[in-house]
Amino acid sequence: MTNGKFSSVGGITRVLVGLFIVIGVLSFVSIVNNSVGIDLLKDIMAGRYVDEADLNFYDSLTMSIGSTQLVLLIVFLIIFLVWVYRTHKNLYHLNTDELRFTPGWSVGWFFIPIANLVLPYRVMAETWRASNPHNAIGDKLAWKDSRVSAIVGWWWALTIISGIISSVISRFALYLPEEFLDYIYTSITADFITISWVIVTILMVRRISAFQDEKNRLLDEGFKDKGTQLTTMDLADGTGDRI
Repeated sequence: MTNGKFSSVGGITRVLVGLFIVIGVLSFVSIVNNSVGIDLLKDIMAGRYVDEADLNFYDSLTMSIGSTQLVLLIVFLIIFLVWVYRTHKNLYHLNTDELRFTPGWSVGWFFIPIANLVLPYRVMAETWRASNPHNAIGDKLAWKDSRVSAIVGWWWALTIISGIISSVISRFALYLPEEFLDYIYTSITADFITISWVIVTILMVRRISAFQDEKNRLLDEGFKDKGTQLTTMDLADGTGDRI
């Protein structure tokens, strides 16, 4: 049973978690591969013999990892933005009012220059707070007094840092061995940050999904936080559609 047009995001959340795990594993493989690359490059710089087959294998694996990461990133962005839209749309069916963002703009702000440095975090913070089942279920404005978890802050901080490092990597001039070595070290740093981002993001999407399912369950039971039954009027404003 669901409240109004509430639609659980449990299924798409599991898909996202699966993608995150693949991205994390691939980042770990990239770290190992780049560690081998560092050893090969140092041998070359020191004038030691390096087997050409080892170099070719490193280059081939590096290109394969890069291509796969790009494809996964595109797939992730599409599914994640669908998840953002659906979780925010659910808020209008979870007895909340005076939300700052609409489902459409909860996605749109990711694409607006300058604003996308701040507003996606605020969108996610609003989603977290309004989804929290520990708010007074019968009070449509109780979510405003709810605090956002540090998980959301860490998610956005790691997202911004990851973007900055990716921008730095794309600007490397790889003419000298020393420059290539700096490039590999920076890539390894980016992979460690990606793994941290994966862990934090998994925690965030799973928690929000669980929050919404629990809040919907409590609304279905028809009780406020003190155990008094919600009236039809209490729930009426929580079922309107927003675009």
